[in-house]
Amino acid sequence: MLRIRKHRPNWPYRLAWLVIAVAVVLYVAVQAVIVNQTYSHRSIGSDWPLAIVAGLLDGTIAIWFVVVGACIGSFLNVVAYRLPLGRYIGGHSGCPYCQTPIDSLDNVPVLAWIQLRGRCRSCRLPISIQYPLVEFSVAMIFLSVYVSEFASGGANLPSNQLPSRGGGLLGISVTPDIVLRIVAYLFILSGLVAAALIAVKRQSVPLKLYFWTLLPLAVASMVQPKITLVPWRETLASGPVETRLNVIATMLCGAVAGIALSRLIAPLVYRGMDPRLLAGDAATRNARQFTGAMAVAGATLGWQFVVPLGWTIVVVGLVGSLAFRQFRDAAGLSDLTVWLWLGLLIFRANWNALTHLGSLVAWPPVVVQISAALALAPLCIAFNRFAAPVATSAGECDSSEAEVEVT
Repeated sequence: MLRIRKHRPNWPYRLAWLVIAVAVVLYVAVQAVIVNQTYSHRSIGSDWPLAIVAGLLDGTIAIWFVVVGACIGSFLNVVAYRLPLGRYIGGHSGCPYCQTPIDSLDNVPVLAWIQLRGRCRSCRLPISIQYPLVEFSVAMIFLSVYVSEFASGGANLPSNQLPSRGGGLLGISVTPDIVLRIVAYLFILSGLVAAALIAVKRQSVPLKLYFWTLLPLAVASMVQPKITLVPWRETLASGPVETRLNVIATMLCGAVAGIALSRLIAPLVYRGMDPRLLAGDAATRNARQFTGAMAVAGATLGWQFVVPLGWTIVVVGLVGSLAFRQFRDAAGLSDLTVWLWLGLLIFRANWNALTHLGSLVAWPPVVVQISAALALAPLCIAFNRFAAPVATSAGECDSSEAEVEVT
């Protein structure tokens, strides 16, 4: 007699939906309170219906950012898996164990992994937890960019931008400049996250990834030069041709500054690297891909803020490597390329405040830059001492666990 197996309730899946519902309600409630407090100090007075509508509007757009971020995170998993192997990053995903194409419902970021209990539906072999973690992390990145930059109207950006007028999306004017700037910035963060995923697996980051990461910013800056936050020099010509040439000069100066700073601190961070960055050993490979990532970050911010960004990246890398010390050597977490996206995210979210802090120093800008770059050396030595990358062969990757491509 056949024994009928009882269906067990999937409590983790139900709990995930409960957490999502509670998070949405709390976000809308907080936004409604903020909007009501903002308008209660003005002539309009307290208006809770308007505040609730504003909170729902902010919540809807925030959910859209989270969903898009989770989908982008799923795609970045594929990029990090296929790109180092030279494979085409498009096409339908499938289980590498049984080669069964993954159904669309099983491709839902995070939730599908929880519903399937971390296993393939066909062969029931385990799916790495890396995939939902990356999807969730990129979703949170998109949410943080929405809260800190989009919904605030760019209040986090340098003082030459319009400050936030409060009240969430009801208090700002959504212009093409804001949209292009946010899209280009999210594209850059996504590319740097993909580079970090490749570096975590101790594989070589292709330089073409940095090119495609920076291309949307270059195109958007040519279409709308106003999205350039900090020009390379204070006095610029106002003609259309001169404006676009200055945009190119701004990105080039930022990229050169990023490369120069990375070449300065790389010998202090990566032990035994080749100064020419031509060798194939692990230290030189890590230094080479860190230099490319710093070029992207420098072109994004401008040469004036490359050194403060370097401080942020090294501090984040040092703290992160020490916090995850037990996984550091196995996962390659001591490579600064792994932490560069987080340093850029933290720095840009507090860009305006850091600009005001830097203006307290009355020295010439060039002297401040050189002094700050030299002062970064002791911190790099501390990173080398406590969180230095472990030398491994180039392209080494843990093959004990097969990868599952999930888009």
